[in-house]
Amino acid sequence: MSNLPKGWEEVKLGEILNIQTGKKNAQDSKENGEYPFFTRSIDTQKIDTYSFDTEALFIAGEGNFTVKYYKGKFDLHQRTYMLTALKENTVDLKFLQNNIQPKVYQLVATSVGSTVQSLRKPIIEALKIPLPPLEEQKKIANILSTVDKKIAFVEENINATEELKNKVIIIDASKEYKEGKNQNTLNPESIEKTVKAYESKQDIEKFMRIVDLEEIKANDYNLNIARYIDTSSEEVIINIESVINKIADIEEKEKEIDTKLNEYLKTLGFVS
Repeated sequence: MSNLPKGWEEVKLGEILNIQTGKKNAQDSKENGEYPFFTRSIDTQKIDTYSFDTEALFIAGEGNFTVKYYKGKFDLHQRTYMLTALKENTVDLKFLQNNIQPKVYQLVATSVGSTVQSLRKPIIEALKIPLPPLEEQKKIANILSTVDKKIAFVEENINATEELKNKVIIIDASKEYKEGKNQNTLNPESIEKTVKAYESKQDIEKFMRIVDLEEIKANDYNLNIARYIDTSSEEVIINIESVINKIADIEEKEKEIDTKLNEYLKTLGFVS
């Protein structure tokens, strides 16, 4: 590489990173394990044990070549490489993750194997990258992290939008407003409730529904909210037989009270 910025240098990964594999097999994974288990799978597995407690990058030796980052306790598959800093305060691993990831195709292109492409330690060690001073690495990593978060946010919204195709979000906030002389208003709490309901993209009983266009079509495209959200109170079912029995009990007790009252009045001489 030429024309690198001042203070940058071209290095091989083997010059700045310690590269090793784990000792675990795929069958050691546990569905509800306590620790992350980095294997050849694109999805991080779980395991009940940990062999490492450090900050590291991970690249599978075969199958999936996504560069992963983790800091903490974890375990490692025997065909997955763990990349850790050779010296403290020399490299930012999140910067390296973003730097190495675009070169995955280069790693795959130089991989060996006939039917299954694979990576060997010497190939990873020989990979050259431009390396700025540590403080610049951290700044670049922070910027790229912000970009990644924005991309993830946009993708999440795109996916949510796809799920809402041919659907209509209907919210009944008729019980949330406050009556006024000239116009009704929504208080801040009600506005927040409505916004959160919309953002959740989930049905909320008696408040919000995501309605399929087919249902609206079946209603002749009538968007009267009451057709789609039932806000009525649950009807109380009255047991007539039980009510009659209770009335009979009350009448019987009233007779007993009247009898006792007459006895007291006779004793006091008020009645003969």
